[in-house]
Amino acid sequence: MEAKNTVVIFGTEAFARGEMVNLALSTGALVLERTTGNYSPRGCYLTPVLPFSAFDRLMDLHASTKERAPHARALYGALFERVGRPGRVLDLACGLNPLVLAVQGIEVLGVDIHGGMIEIVNQWAQALSLPAQGILGDLLCMKEFPRADVVLMLKLLPVLEQQKTGAAMELLMAQRAKWRVVSFPTRSLGGRRVGMERHYSEWFEGHLPEGLRIYDRLQVDNELMYIVQADEQ
Repeated sequence: MEAKNTVVIFGTEAFARGEMVNLALSTGALVLERTTGNYSPRGCYLTPVLPFSAFDRLMDLHASTKERAPHARALYGALFERVGRPGRVLDLACGLNPLVLAVQGIEVLGVDIHGGMIEIVNQWAQALSLPAQGILGDLLCMKEFPRADVVLMLKLLPVLEQQKTGAAMELLMAQRAKWRVVSFPTRSLGGRRVGMERHYSEWFEGHLPEGLRIYDRLQVDNELMYIVQADEQ
């Protein structure tokens, strides 16, 4: 298969599901040695096709990661100015975000219910020797979480709360970390401001459990972020 045809592979559902194996680095490019799925013949072998710049395109596969990408460095720079550079980050409902942090040299463990996202995180982390790992998990069912310096829960709590009342604060309290970072969207998917910032800030600040306190509040573009500090664990 010619290299030009592999662009089709990159954007397919099969790629998003993570149905690829044998990623390797070769002469500065990522080699997808074999793919499976409906969009290419089983066992199809490809020439080196994904130059290193393809990492940016990979981020577009996950909506929140893509939306955060233009200001990610500013956002994490502001965060780590306040809490210090973490030795280890736990990223809940991570999507592809562990890769964004790992390219900055930060060790990340990501948890997500989407198996395709976890496969992509692990394959790219291995191919690029990044300090990131993804594990499959349902946050409504998990009871124990690994220790970390910082736990990220980005645009997560409203989703959990819609599925089960009280689940958001249960998850927040279950973490074993001094710093817990929570964010909320401030605009609708259509880009409109419809009172989301006020709604989420009143809900979150009014339901914050004892033992946790708001250390700082940041807003970058259309994301409202709270840095929450826990009592010494």
